[in-house]
Amino acid sequence: MGNSFFRFKQFTVHQERTAMKVCTDACLFGSLLPAGNFPRALDIGAGTGLLSLMFAQQHPQSMIDAVEIDADAALQADENFRNSPFQNLRLVHTDIMHHAPVTGNSYDIVFSNPPFYQHHLTSANEKKNMAHHGSTLSLQQLVAAVDRLLSRQGLFCVLLPYSRHAYFTGMAKEAGFYPQQVYLVKQTPAHAVFRSILFLARSKREMCMETITIREDAGGYSERFMALLKAYYLHL
Repeated sequence: MGNSFFRFKQFTVHQERTAMKVCTDACLFGSLLPAGNFPRALDIGAGTGLLSLMFAQQHPQSMIDAVEIDADAALQADENFRNSPFQNLRLVHTDIMHHAPVTGNSYDIVFSNPPFYQHHLTSANEKKNMAHHGSTLSLQQLVAAVDRLLSRQGLFCVLLPYSRHAYFTGMAKEAGFYPQQVYLVKQTPAHAVFRSILFLARSKREMCMETITIREDAGGYSERFMALLKAYYLHL
């Protein structure tokens, strides 16, 4: 998926200005974002705007704020929004730690695909480093921002490397967020889990868990993956 654009059924994501491109696990995350009534939504670290666009397709009545700190990525996302058929998207170029809702006091859902490789060797590419490492937004800061911006009954959805799963869930519980739904993602049935998708809320309840494989051993997409992405992927 290293092209300068990625075409979906209802929108196109241009990505020539951004360090981190459209990837399969992010698309899966977007397809799993829940249905329901979410009048106000927040995308933290919007990048190209992929998640906001996927959410807008399924939630035409939601008003979505997409916050992005990097100037080039913010410009790219804003262009992708303006070129889409959706009218419920707003790009906010700012640090999430300084962001406040324009109207209302909180959001009904917050979703984020945050920097992945906190404390790992950083890239020589500064923009890729910002997008892919935890040097500009730590997981602690992410949780603090969500705690400040999410309504009491709101839902927090996050995509993480599986290596950060235990650390993040422990930290989130200390902040008062409890996993409601967890998806463990594998490349194929033979591979180990490499991503976690978590839906968290402030209330405790029995957690549901599902393992999703992207591809079958033979190489084709799994039935579950195709069912989830059918509304988005052009050739499914």
